[in-house]
Amino acid sequence: MADTIKIEDRSVGTVTIDNVDYGRYMGELQIDLCPLPADPRVNVVAQVCKPDLALLPYAADPAYQFEFCE
Repeated sequence: MADTIKIEDRSVGTVTIDNVDYGRYMGELQIDLCPLPADPRVNVVAQVCKPDLALLPYAADPAYQFEFCE
């Protein structure tokens, strides 16, 4: 279950997971492509590192595939 853990403004490249307050969208992972305001229904869990921000347009393009790795 995704409980509320961290609320803050979200810049480009912020990785978030919707929490229980977002209802049916709970657990959805997102990478923000534009700045967004803080939302208590959204937990900030990571940030894309600055050198990789230029790759974000490819992540939003269905012609490309990507995966998360450590």
